[in-house]
Amino acid sequence: MRTAVDQAVAALLADGGGEFAELVALAARLAAELQLGVLRQRAINWLAHQPSPQAEYERVFATEVRRSHLHDSHVDSREAAEEAAQKARSKAAYALLDNRLRTLRTAQPTDETDAEPNWYAQAAARVRALIHPASSAC
Repeated sequence: MRTAVDQAVAALLADGGGEFAELVALAARLAAELQLGVLRQRAINWLAHQPSPQAEYERVFATEVRRSHLHDSHVDSREAAEEAAQKARSKAAYALLDNRLRTLRTAQPTDETDAEPNWYAQAAARVRALIHPASSAC
């Protein structure tokens, strides 16, 4: 993730866009958010095929197949069962990811002195101060 952010910042600086520190901070923030989205989707795809979500998929699929009388044809019944089972698997994978992230967050030390500075928040505060200089003087 850090590599993706560094590459985005380097590309911005190479294009001459590094004139404003706020622009560099925003580019770094956006690159990090994009990379985070990619990593999150990879994790969801991997977790979806773990035993717990797979069992949920099979359970929901079997339940929906038993409700075949609610559909016009066998094909419609199977499609509805597949769709419901995929949704159940996805929800189970998201729940697993949220649980693991919560566990990691609680295991991390809360010492703020070692935390990296939030460059985006600092840049946003500077921009707000430039836009509203009178309000900061009050």
